[in-house]
Amino acid sequence: MSLILRSSVIFSLSLTIIICNLSLILAVWPAPRSFSQGNQTIRLSQDFTISFPNHIPISKIPSDLRLAINQTVYQINSDRHQPLIPDRGRSLYASLVDQGRSSRDLSLSQLTLQLNYSINAGLLRSSERFSLKRGLGPSTSSSDTCPAPKIDSGGVIPSISTETRLPLEKRDESYRLVISRRDNAAPYQAVLSAPTALGIFRGLQTFSQLVYSIHAPSRDGQKLRNQAHPQNLELKEENSDQRFIYGPLEIFDLPAFPYRGFMLDTSRHFYPIEDIYRTVEVMSWAKLNFFHWHIVDAQSWPLEVTTYPELAEKAAYSSSEIYTADEVKALASYANSRGVEIMLEIDTPGHTAAIGEAYPNLVACKNAQPWVNYAAGPLAGQLRLADDVVVKFAKDIFQYAASLFPGSLLSTGGDEINKRCYEDDEVTQSSLKSKNQTLNQALNHFVTETHQVLRKAGRTPVVWEEIVLDENLNLPKDTVVAVWRNSSMVSKVAEAGYSIIHASSDFSYLDCGSGGWLGNSTDDNSWCDPFKTWQKIYSFDPYANITSSQRKQIIGGQTLLWSEQADSQNMDGLIWPRALSAAEVYWTGQERPRSVVDALPRIHDMRYRMVLRGVRATPIQPHWCALNPGFCNAPINFT
Repeated sequence: MSLILRSSVIFSLSLTIIICNLSLILAVWPAPRSFSQGNQTIRLSQDFTISFPNHIPISKIPSDLRLAINQTVYQINSDRHQPLIPDRGRSLYASLVDQGRSSRDLSLSQLTLQLNYSINAGLLRSSERFSLKRGLGPSTSSSDTCPAPKIDSGGVIPSISTETRLPLEKRDESYRLVISRRDNAAPYQAVLSAPTALGIFRGLQTFSQLVYSIHAPSRDGQKLRNQAHPQNLELKEENSDQRFIYGPLEIFDLPAFPYRGFMLDTSRHFYPIEDIYRTVEVMSWAKLNFFHWHIVDAQSWPLEVTTYPELAEKAAYSSSEIYTADEVKALASYANSRGVEIMLEIDTPGHTAAIGEAYPNLVACKNAQPWVNYAAGPLAGQLRLADDVVVKFAKDIFQYAASLFPGSLLSTGGDEINKRCYEDDEVTQSSLKSKNQTLNQALNHFVTETHQVLRKAGRTPVVWEEIVLDENLNLPKDTVVAVWRNSSMVSKVAEAGYSIIHASSDFSYLDCGSGGWLGNSTDDNSWCDPFKTWQKIYSFDPYANITSSQRKQIIGGQTLLWSEQADSQNMDGLIWPRALSAAEVYWTGQERPRSVVDALPRIHDMRYRMVLRGVRATPIQPHWCALNPGFCNAPINFT
């Protein structure tokens, strides 16, 4: 090898190491709204703990927060996530060992939690709040003082679950994390402060992502080093891995949008409840806070409704593919403890063919053929919305759904209503004639009645955009509209004055790109091609197609997994890590320019952590590329 070539290789390797080490600095997902961080390696002691100060009795700390603390410690101890650099951090091992063996141990031994937030945070605008009356957008309050800690009259900290169930405008997820020391001779100290248990929980998720592990050298290599330096105490083998954080560090953080979600369709395929638990847990790591559960659809009705037991008995795929009321309640309770609210969706009046399996008299055009004339996909069937018996049935279903667990939002669907289904249905036509109603008037009555039930139960109704754009229903302006067909339609919904959830198929559908699924198709693409890469999702601008004055109407957005070609076997790989892109879009917001090049090392880092925790997340590049950031980009202006 020539001298020039050897020099080039050495320079290239050196540049790789520099870029890789820089990529590790604050490899947190989603990125905090404001942060500063040094590049010193701070060793975590083997007995690292997380706790409140001693003067706070454990009885005052809610059980779900205690569990979250214990789980964070467990994750730190068990993740063993190595730095994504070519040598996986081996060059740092000796210095970390020396930190722990010095006469004055400089290791970080504890993360102290403080339920206070009396710091000045004007840079972060921590006083941003959201209001349903304003359309849930960020406020323009000039106050730069963070809110006082929330403690009830009995001196007990309200739980994560309690905070998660509050209306969106009253939730506070903000936190501050500081890792610093008085001087070079002092050990580092770490303090996580927040005004709520929910804020502490968000900060714990951030802290757990800061920790790296470096595997100990082989036993033979360790033995040789001990022989060369007998004065050193040999570390116990089981504790020989070293953990560290890059610091010093200061983070001020809170979400840009109050709604950051993921939707799962459990009708086209049934998902075992443990898979949904896992999904909710992973959502919490990424600070996603809404699990939109599209629980029923035309193909099956897996939800147990105790007041209408035949629904699940006859319309679920089998008796073992049912979500019982107790299971749904338990899942919602668990989700709340992880900072996630469940938003059920009972799609009506369309997409309800499954109801006809149990109550055929309630459904028009059930199994009508050819199905393409009566439905967007197999199989046809819609609620006879002009029938008073059907309206009562729907109200009963929504009242039941709202009673299953506390929450703020509940979706009534309203997409893809097929007019011909009703035009060809004699029962519906007879009902319309007897009431001297048009179909649109009957739909308006149906939606108004069902929404009134939800409002009485303390829920804000959510609908798909067809209800306001195609059907032209004049719903109350605090109704939330999820826009799915195309992101360009957001402008029309904003002009109508509604709050908006981004859920567009052109950016957010995770099932796109899997090919056609109709049985006699030989070369069809999926209707929403192409495949939505993490980069495509990450490039989405929540404020595109709207005016600056309409920004307050955007409450957030989500990715979605429809399940024609998804089930528990491939769900992890379809969801993760792509759903992380939306998590950052709606947490970090638009305050700093987003770059897929800058984000790539961080999303790699998060994906590797997820895999270590048992999530079958899809790789996004070859392993070599993850270890050598910047070297797998397409050349620019290459000739």
